[in-house]
Amino acid sequence: MRRFNVSPNDIEDSEATLRGSEAHHLRDVLRLKPGARITLFDGTGATYEGKIDRLSGDTVTVRIEKKNEADDNRPRLHLGQALITGKKIDLVVQKATELGIASITPFTSAYCSAKEPSANKRERWLRIAMESCKQCNRAVPPKIEPPINIKDCFEKAAGCDLKIVFWEEKADLNLKDIEKRIDREQPRSAFYLIGPEGGLTDDEVAAAKEYGFLSVTLGRQIMRAETASIAAGAVLQYLLGNLD
Repeated sequence: MRRFNVSPNDIEDSEATLRGSEAHHLRDVLRLKPGARITLFDGTGATYEGKIDRLSGDTVTVRIEKKNEADDNRPRLHLGQALITGKKIDLVVQKATELGIASITPFTSAYCSAKEPSANKRERWLRIAMESCKQCNRAVPPKIEPPINIKDCFEKAAGCDLKIVFWEEKADLNLKDIEKRIDREQPRSAFYLIGPEGGLTDDEVAAAKEYGFLSVTLGRQIMRAETASIAAGAVLQYLLGNLD
């Protein structure tokens, strides 16, 4: 069934109302008619199955037949992503959403060449995440934080059970070491940090270690920043048991 995002404020009893771009996409692009079955998700974890009841002006009314409550107690993986140039971070947001990553925190560091993003850019990332949720059957989009500096990013990760900084230089551990650690400690939350195109400095990695981060290598190949984010996210989600 086609999936659409609905605001929790637009759900009342057994009826939901689609507005704006979602209503436009249903009515004018997909040309769905009353009686068509669709799925709704409200961004809080709940999903709804129902039928289109009526099309009226700029809104679509959906008759809800079934509500599915959120039930996800898996370990939560968070990403700290250095700002990277062009649309590379758009790809990271899209794929991180598909991988089930819980939050994305953009940060600035010494070798960042990307400019501080505008409010419009963050809105774009939120839209990309929401579109990815519709495609990948995810009920809750990742939280996309406002950009911060790298020190604040270290502090933001303080509450996580496992903290990793991926580094292409002199990392202390490899992925097999992390697999053993996860098997032994069974963390309920993890935070991984990926640097910009120019990498992280020795001082930045040393500071990360002071905050409890483990420096880990992804292997011999030097990956682009966006590739490293996606590859590391996929591996960690698998090790945490989130790709079962």
